[in-house]
Amino acid sequence: MTNKNDKIFVSIACYMDKDIINTIEDCLSKAKNPDRVFFGVCLQFDPNDTFFQKYDKHPRIRTKKMHWQEAKGPMYARYFCTQLIKDEEYFLQIDCHTRFYENWDEIIINELHKCEKLHDKCVISHYPLNICRMHDQNWKKKIGMIKTFRYINVDSIKSHGSLQNLPDVPVQSYGIMAAMKFMRASALKDVPYDIKTYHGYHGEEQFYYSVRLWSHGYNCYTPTQHILAMEYGTNRDRLTKESKSHLSKDSGMWNQRTWRKCKYYMRLDSLENIDYDEYINDVLENQNKYGLGDERNVIDYFKMVGLHDKLLELFPFYKNYVSL
Repeated sequence: MTNKNDKIFVSIACYMDKDIINTIEDCLSKAKNPDRVFFGVCLQFDPNDTFFQKYDKHPRIRTKKMHWQEAKGPMYARYFCTQLIKDEEYFLQIDCHTRFYENWDEIIINELHKCEKLHDKCVISHYPLNICRMHDQNWKKKIGMIKTFRYINVDSIKSHGSLQNLPDVPVQSYGIMAAMKFMRASALKDVPYDIKTYHGYHGEEQFYYSVRLWSHGYNCYTPTQHILAMEYGTNRDRLTKESKSHLSKDSGMWNQRTWRKCKYYMRLDSLENIDYDEYINDVLENQNKYGLGDERNVIDYFKMVGLHDKLLELFPFYKNYVSL
């Protein structure tokens, strides 16, 4: 019998990717206790395609279906996944193209408990190994810690994984990688997903959410063991010409509108630079819900991760905020 507090909710946002079938099956077959694993899938697909039909009535798979033409980026889909959570204690976010190590469910819960001995509010995240390397003994000794940035500019900030030896104890990192994130489901009440993160990718989905977590008192950690691997070179052949075109249509415009909102919330820019009136109203109305927390100051986060001086150069508004 599964203990309620052992249940794991696995969030998967899927855009026209049939490998999700293999991911779900591998997830269940590698779990020590598959009965405690539940899925929330946002399936963005062609309604005439029946590939997911086998899971339509599965007791542990909850699905939000939409036509691929309704898709607005990963965070938009992940929002719907979070709305499918019921009484699960733990939350794991992955991508469609993921494979697991044996007993992954027991391992990751134990890893979170290790982290919680170091800090009371924790998130586990890192850059997973590529699937093609997941059983290579030399690669398994390494892990992608989020301890660096690969892009810092006014139009985005992108964190990155630095390949390090697996630590003996969990190591605090700079934030999250969206395709491998594990925490208690209650953290989503503190730091909920914003449905209007339209076409939000690295800067909005990973960096800004990391800042939000930290400001609400959460530390992110690199674990001492691997639980999954993913395919980084995803198969674009799964997409039709039309669905590829949809991904790029207006995505750049909405990405930058979303990024401007994130910059305002992070004290990097003023409200005047949000150039879409309807979006301004949304930003102001939801600042308490989707903005920063009040447990820790964002300036201290930027100093901790080594961005403070660079941000003073790039963002005049941040310089004014720091001097207040």
